[in-house]
Parts: sequence; structure tokens; C-alpha cells
Amino acid sequence: MSQDLNTALIVFFIGMTTVFTILALVVLTGKILIRTINTFYPAVVQSPEIKTTGVKGPKSISTKKLAAIVAAVENITNGKGSIQSIEPSIEEDSELKKVQYP
Repeated sequence: MSQDLNTALIVFFIGMTTVFTILALVVLTGKILIRTINTFYPAVVQSPEIKTTGVKGPKSISTKKLAAIVAAVENITNGKGSIQSIEPSIEEDSELKKVQYP
């Protein structure tokens, strides 16, 4: 029985070592590939062009609010999202604007 157990443990350790080595090679190859691609083809960061439809004249959105909206979208989507247009959801003379809160 001792010989069978010894053989089983040797096969087990050889198998685990092989799996670890192959996975380590996959991870290292992936990291090398990512670094190589990023050095030759760096990511192009484009500032989003935003159309402010529905907002005209003195009611236009302030640059601080626009910057906050753009920063929030980039933060939430990890830079993958973009703003296509900004439209007001509540107009100045709406009933919600007339409500006074204590």
C-alpha cells in the first residue's frame, strides 16, 4: 500500500507542477502581449463632443455642470461611455420648481 500511495503522490505533484507552470506561462505571455501592444499602439483619448439640445440662450448649461457630468460618466463607465446629448428634464416654470422646501 505504501508503494501505491507514494506513486499517487508523485503523479499528483507532477500534475500540479505542470498545471501551475502552464498557467504561469499563460499569465506571463498575456502580460507581455499587453505591454507590447500598449507600447506600439497607445490608447487614443478623445474628449467627447457634446450636443446640448433643448438648451438655448441664457438657459444653457454651465461649464462647471458640464464638466461634472462628463467626469461622472467617465468615472462610472470606466472611460467606455460617452454623452451624446444633454437635455433639461425640468423647465424653469415647472410645478416642481415652484415648490418650496422647509
